[in-house]
Amino acid sequence: MSKPERRSSMNSAGQTGREKKEVEKQKQKEVEKQKQKQRQKKEEQEKQRQRQRQKEEEQEEEQEQEKQKEEEQEKQKEEQEEQEQEKQKQKQKEKEKEKQKQKQKQKQEEEKEKEKQKEKEKQKQKQKQKQKQKEEEQEKEK
Repeated sequence: MSKPERRSSMNSAGQTGREKKEVEKQKQKEVEKQKQKQRQKKEEQEKQRQRQRQKEEEQEEEQEQEKQKEEEQEKQKEEQEEQEQEKQKQKQKEKEKEKQKQKQKQKQEEEKEKEKQKEKEKQKQKQKQKQKQKEEEQEKEK
């Protein structure tokens, strides 16, 4: 093969057909590698997103549970307060009843006392009357 013939079987970049194929193969491999990398990157990002989503959902669920817990506690607190108020009302009622009882008792005591006084007065009057009669009797006798 003479020099001009050899040169003619090369392309413009000075490569033979086989070299060209090799270079193409390498290029293809690089492209595949890049694609693979891209795919992996995408998958990683997707996994990351899923993890993030799951994390957010768990947080939401936790917050929901916390909220429910708080509401439950609030409810219990209110119920307790209501019961306490009811107790206080009851106590007040009892006190009032007791007061009324005492008043009644006192009234009765006073009534009794009045009666006693009346009786005493009556007795006194009777005594006076007797005395008067006696004196009159004595006066008559004289």
